[in-house]
Amino acid sequence: MPDTPKTNLLHEIHYLIPVEDGAPNQATLMQGFAPSLCENSHFLRGISLLPSSISELSPSLKDARLPIKISGQSPLSWAGQSPKALTRFLVPEFSPFVVIFFGPNHNILDYQEWINAHAFPLVTVSTKGARISSKDFSLDLLRDAFVDICKSLKGKIHEEERLEAIELIESWEEPSARDIGFKVGGHNSVAPNLCALSVMGFEELIDGPFSKIGSDISPYVEQISKTAKVILDERHEIGERKANQLFRPTPELNLYAPSIYPHFKTLPLAGAPVSTQEQKKFIVARNSLVRQKGYSFTAQTTAQKGTFWSEGEDKPSPHFLLRMRAQELSFGTECIGVLAASECSAVVRLPNEINKTAGQVRMLAQQHHAKHTTERKRTKLFQKVQRNINEAVPADFLPLIERNEHGVRVVSDTHLEWLDVKGLPLSIQKNVSRIPVTPGNLFVNSISPKRHLHLTPSSFEEVLVISALKRDDPISPFMPFAISGFRKELEGKVKVRTVQVANEDELVDALNAFDGAMLIFDGHGSHRSKGAAKIHLEGMAIDVWKLSERKIRIPPIVILSACDTHAADRNHATTANGFLSLGARSVLASVFPLHAIDAAAFIGRLLHRVANFIPGAHEVYGRSLSWLEIVSGMIRMQLLRDYLATLEKQGHINEQQFKDLHLKGNFAINGLAKWPFEEVITALTELGIMEKQARRELRCAVANSSAISYLHVGRPETILVHSEKQISEIFQ
Repeated sequence: MPDTPKTNLLHEIHYLIPVEDGAPNQATLMQGFAPSLCENSHFLRGISLLPSSISELSPSLKDARLPIKISGQSPLSWAGQSPKALTRFLVPEFSPFVVIFFGPNHNILDYQEWINAHAFPLVTVSTKGARISSKDFSLDLLRDAFVDICKSLKGKIHEEERLEAIELIESWEEPSARDIGFKVGGHNSVAPNLCALSVMGFEELIDGPFSKIGSDISPYVEQISKTAKVILDERHEIGERKANQLFRPTPELNLYAPSIYPHFKTLPLAGAPVSTQEQKKFIVARNSLVRQKGYSFTAQTTAQKGTFWSEGEDKPSPHFLLRMRAQELSFGTECIGVLAASECSAVVRLPNEINKTAGQVRMLAQQHHAKHTTERKRTKLFQKVQRNINEAVPADFLPLIERNEHGVRVVSDTHLEWLDVKGLPLSIQKNVSRIPVTPGNLFVNSISPKRHLHLTPSSFEEVLVISALKRDDPISPFMPFAISGFRKELEGKVKVRTVQVANEDELVDALNAFDGAMLIFDGHGSHRSKGAAKIHLEGMAIDVWKLSERKIRIPPIVILSACDTHAADRNHATTANGFLSLGARSVLASVFPLHAIDAAAFIGRLLHRVANFIPGAHEVYGRSLSWLEIVSGMIRMQLLRDYLATLEKQGHINEQQFKDLHLKGNFAINGLAKWPFEEVITALTELGIMEKQARRELRCAVANSSAISYLHVGRPETILVHSEKQISEIFQ
């Protein structure tokens, strides 16, 4: 008889939580999470402290464990799965290390037939009827369960791999315990940092529950800052290793600000099947949540106190909105806690005051949409928005932001990208990306740890441009003209394939016929205050969210050269979010209308950067690049050009000085200067321009440059671009 086929054994561990509700009308009201995930959020706290693979806790990786996490090579794999998705297929024998957590709202008996169908003992965790009891769960029990799996796989996988797996699992050692030197009060605002610190080996971090609830924000800010600083110090101490030439360090700082759907604030209650008294309580509770400023719910008026703590039969119970929001906040916190633990990054939880800057942002957006506007008006409003943002961000957090080296991840719906950092927006000073917090299902999918996508310059040999403009549209020639201007620079390196589309079917066909890495959409975009955003395919406006009903391939990188694709003053149903929901890993979008000529020129320069900067940087830096840093540098260069063009237009510099300063500024940006625009300011003063005037003109250029309109959403830090030699080292 022929031998039984043997398969390779994967070491990754996958943690799953059944999600038995998934219909939109079952989602939570304020952020859109699946209720069962919220009810079982406590599982995520435990998952954050567990290994991502069976080799992570082996003695051989003791010294490399944290550097591996920091480089994003061992993300914790967890997911919520519907019963249908979970039970549709058996867990494969080559990837058997799966742990399924069943909460009190789950009935494990409903899954028993599927569990028993496996050829190895599936690891289940529940209060009863599971392999491991929830209350007794420990690393030792998990180790025993995994060893049993390996023993049951004898004859089904390569024997040497099976024995190696048993040896790895039995050798597990928990990280050496360390003392942080202080304790904090347990609270959601600091919980993600405690997850990261625990992974780093720090123990006994909490000295009881946080006791200063209801006071000002200072006690919260103090312990957030202290714990974040330790994480950043630890990462700095570890430093860059040889492996980081291939796997770039993850962003070390997350700016986290939970939010509420804009439409929830005006949710109509007319006709709702509740009493007038209940409607009043609902409105009081809703207004209290919307108006929250700090880190905790506070009831100040008699009406609020009566609503927040309604008398029940046995004891006071909070209003259901308060309970739901508390669940949403706990679940969101645990989600970002798993991410922080996966990559040993710091989380700065911001007070709810930051969400109140939306009003000023709305006024700025209206000015950008207005037919009659001026640079002076936009500058004045943008500076006002920046002041509001900076006033809402505690000053103690700014040093943490300023010291950043490898990127800031904004986890928010608020425009923290415009935070003033040493005179310029955060998105100019640092490499910045954003994970939107609404809708909740997209937030969960985006923040879930991602495996790296490995690209090379050859991945961009063909780039797809979707041209959705009518041929008689006055702006239709701009993109082809801009790209043709870089024909020599792109020749033999990047081929642009342009496909004209006029309807949804043609768009789907064009995308499915393309297997490259980058898509550019050239067309019009719009987003009305109510409803989903639209992209316009000649005369047809479509909602990209609805493309999920079609079989469609979305490239990992999407560049939207269209107006309002992540509009600053609209709802969560943006075009950028829509492309993320369809599977894009990185989307460059716009928060304001884009000037067609500038937008086309930006695309031309971006293609030039892809074709020539990336290979050159591989040689000069001696390492791989992340898509985050590639795009961030491009945005800085856009501002530099706009700034120098303003100075030339006003007669402060001549054409030759423009060229010299442009070259000097580009060298500073691409040479990884910490504050490149300071070098430009210094060069201007050497030409005789007063420093005060140079900075004033820079502030004006910022407010009117498309650089502040571009928003990088998704997980671009997980897209790595290697040289051909480097890629062979990874997959050899």
